[in-house]
Amino acid sequence: MKRTLAALVLVLAACSSEADLEPKSGIWNYNGSTLGTNTCGDNTPTDASGPFAITVTGPGTFTITDGDFMNAFECTYEGDSFNCPQRIAGSNKPEASIDATLFYNVSVSGTLDSETELSGTQTVDLSCEGSSCSLAVPLFFPQLPCAYTFTFTADIKA
Repeated sequence: MKRTLAALVLVLAACSSEADLEPKSGIWNYNGSTLGTNTCGDNTPTDASGPFAITVTGPGTFTITDGDFMNAFECTYEGDSFNCPQRIAGSNKPEASIDATLFYNVSVSGTLDSETELSGTQTVDLSCEGSSCSLAVPLFFPQLPCAYTFTFTADIKA
């Protein structure tokens, strides 16, 4: 009986949820990335390295601010995982004289490797709106909508 109780206590301890790993607020380095899947042809934008800010905004949430995106965006974390739901990260008109606007919708998910390191995958979905998308799309991409992914790492600046 004592062995059964001890085994049960060990199993319950192993199954208990691990505490959330919280990223540190501050300026982080996006250390570049590697292109993964790609349905957008050869003209996928490069995913440059550079700084961004993480601000922990509450239990299980943080905000990312990056000059490459139109607005700051919210992410959630639990345990050692994080998720930043899809949002419009940018848009542009490839040609001012035609009715076509390209939209860049981005989502991010990954792992908090420590409070100062993370790794993940960024998914970019491209789409076009406007009556002249059929004219604009062949200039940049074989077809829209299309998508591509980048795997990346980041760490907090020392």
